[in-house]
Amino acid sequence: MSSLFGGGKAAAPATPSMQQSMERLEIDMMTDMYTKLSDACRLKCVSSAYKEPELNKGECLCIDRCVAKYLELHDKVGKKLSERTAQDQASAAVGFQPPAS
Repeated sequence: MSSLFGGGKAAAPATPSMQQSMERLEIDMMTDMYTKLSDACRLKCVSSAYKEPELNKGECLCIDRCVAKYLELHDKVGKKLSERTAQDQASAAVGFQPPAS
């Protein structure tokens, strides 16, 4: 299973139990993201007064755009977190301490 923020690249070999814990955490995070995405797009795009048993064309288009934007934003945030983590690890490796503000 590829890592959510590391693209499947591990810094050190993981033990089987550690690997299982990481996989479980990733599944939990993806489940949480899916639940939030579903709730946000449903509230935004689907009327609470159900008049038809199926989604109409406008609702389908709205949900499609909402999901695309949500996933794009999620990807950008994941990349930024990966960059930040890599920078923090590089700073820690050289013993760099940022100046206090």
